[in-house]
Amino acid sequence: MDGDFSSIPTREELIQRARNLAPTLRDRAGVAAKLRRMPQETMDDFHRLGFFKVVQPQRYGGYGMDPSIIFDLQLELGRGCASSAWVYGVLNVHTWQLALFAPEAQDEVWKNAPSTLISSSYMPVAETEGVDGGVKLSGRWSFSSGCDYAEWAFLGGFVPTKEGKAPDMRTFLVPRSDYEIIDTWHTSGLRGSGSKDIVVEDVFVPDHRMHKFADGFRQDNPGNEVNSSPVYRYPFGQIHVRSVSTPAVGAAFGALDAYVDYMKGKVSQATGGKASDSFTNSVTASDASALLDREVPGTRLLYGVATDTNTVAIAGSTVAVELPALSTVAAGDYCAVLAAGADRLILGAMATPWTAVTFAFDNSWVNYDATVWEHAAYRKIGDIVYVRGLVKDGTPGTIFTLPVGFRPPKQLLWSVVANNAFGRVDVATTGAVTHVIGSNGFVDLNIQFSVTP
Repeated sequence: MDGDFSSIPTREELIQRARNLAPTLRDRAGVAAKLRRMPQETMDDFHRLGFFKVVQPQRYGGYGMDPSIIFDLQLELGRGCASSAWVYGVLNVHTWQLALFAPEAQDEVWKNAPSTLISSSYMPVAETEGVDGGVKLSGRWSFSSGCDYAEWAFLGGFVPTKEGKAPDMRTFLVPRSDYEIIDTWHTSGLRGSGSKDIVVEDVFVPDHRMHKFADGFRQDNPGNEVNSSPVYRYPFGQIHVRSVSTPAVGAAFGALDAYVDYMKGKVSQATGGKASDSFTNSVTASDASALLDREVPGTRLLYGVATDTNTVAIAGSTVAVELPALSTVAAGDYCAVLAAGADRLILGAMATPWTAVTFAFDNSWVNYDATVWEHAAYRKIGDIVYVRGLVKDGTPGTIFTLPVGFRPPKQLLWSVVANNAFGRVDVATTGAVTHVIGSNGFVDLNIQFSVTP
């Protein structure tokens, strides 16, 4: 895979590079699982092929391209190794988010080392104390994917607020010298992601190294002063959710690839013919392939929302809250569709001796299963965020109509992170309902809305 990758490539060129690399990642998947992190060779390939430059600002040598390209690359990479696709996606989200930080923070990370990467754990578990010019930060965060290859970390938490004010959730940017990595990553799924714990003890974080979640969702960030491109006007949640759901797409396609390859080399004990010529095996593969097609309604919604968001961002307008909310729902729907397709493959494979199924198939299946249970990819979370998104900027008494075709569950769980209280919201399938929703401090209102059955 030699070549000159110094100039800014096209989307198609990047996708082809990822497609060419996928077989190599498949060959390395066993090594990644054994190491419990990506091999150094894979990280070197990602850097060499320009994959980490996709959304990095051009003023630091990046490409400044449409964020949706990340997800196209994840899909191709995931066909070879879902763990590698997962790490690639989340690290790129951090590259994109750093462009939203104050310029001073961007310079600290990239001015002298533009290839520097950032890992994360956004769980709001930080212990913070407000001090002059910033906060003192302590805590332990789990699941920091790719942290072995990062020199900085994004860590989640709340900063102190005045009584009666909504909690202020932020991302804290912390250098590698200020935290310890604890190797806790012993799992069956996504074993190669190296999602270890990060521990911080009484570290000072200056104001310019914090990013407000509210700013990210409002698309009004300190970094927009120097990064004015539409690329950095996407809602934060929409980018993050896609990065942790798309690897499931690649893993499901990888399972299909492995299933087809396995059947090509198998001989039927009953007929002596090729297993790939079997009607049953052909139907299994074709049914699964059809379910993974983008034209399935749920998947069509996902890609349609991404296109709509891109159009609005390029126009320089603020992306309506409905679009990122819909994206979360669609990402969950896509995972549900993939589950049906992958289950068909499992049933087909069960017709053969289970121990004979290739590592490539087993690896794709286990990684798929782990991916879809990630918080942001879970279908019910999508339902919750969609309702929250609709009411976040609303006022009591406002009527919202959900789009035709959207079918909410009978009940939606909600939580108020500030006091760790949990409640349940009953949702009727028709008519208007008045209830209370809490979501990370953004809203605590009595809201009326109608649901289109």
